[in-house]
Amino acid sequence: MLASASGIVTNPAVRETGFDPIRDFRAISKLTANPYVRVTTPSLPVTLVRDLLALAKAKPGQVTYGSSGVGGVLHLASELFCFLGGVQMTHVPYKGWPKPIPRSPPRR
Repeated sequence: MLASASGIVTNPAVRETGFDPIRDFRAISKLTANPYVRVTTPSLPVTLVRDLLALAKAKPGQVTYGSSGVGGVLHLASELFCFLGGVQMTHVPYKGWPKPIPRSPPRR
C-alpha cells in the first residue's frame, strides 16, 4: 500500500478511523519529502517570517491563515508554526485547494 503520512498518522489523531497506525502498519520506506512554504498576499506588510510573527503578536487572533481543511497536514503545520512562534492566528478552513489561494491576473 502507498499512503501519505497525513492519511495514516494524522487522521487517527483527529477522528475515528477504525485502525491504529502503529499496530496495524509498518513503514518500510520513505519515498519523498515535501517542502512547505509560507506565502502571504502582497497587501500584507511583511516580507520575512519574523515580520509575520511580529504582526501576529501585535494583533493576536486578527491575522488569518487558510488551509485545505480542518485537521489536514497544512492546518496542523500552521498550528505548530503559531505554537513555536508564540502567536495566535485565526484558521480559515477551506474545502480543499486551490480555494485559499487568491486568483492572480495571468502573466504575459
